[in-house]
Amino acid sequence: MNNYFFTKLKNKFDLLISNPPYIATKDIEKLQDEIRFFEPKMALDGGFDGLNFYRNIAKNCKKFLNENAKIPNAPSIVVHSIDKLVNNVFSGV
Repeated sequence: MNNYFFTKLKNKFDLLISNPPYIATKDIEKLQDEIRFFEPKMALDGGFDGLNFYRNIAKNCKKFLNENAKIPNAPSIVVHSIDKLVNNVFSGV
């Protein structure tokens, strides 16, 4: 995945809101037909473990956020993993 989300940013922000894909590639075929056949695959597929976009956000967001910025929790299915990723990025800050 490229850093497209961050290539256009020039300022720092107080809030980052995002709803990126979070379904593991292997789990897409297991989704309900209403989701699997309606939503574009790129809106669902978060990579091998569902966290590709979250890794990119965690890796790149720091330089675009003000000191006391907030990143609201993501869907509960991935909150624990995302919290772990973000904590690793911000440890030592």
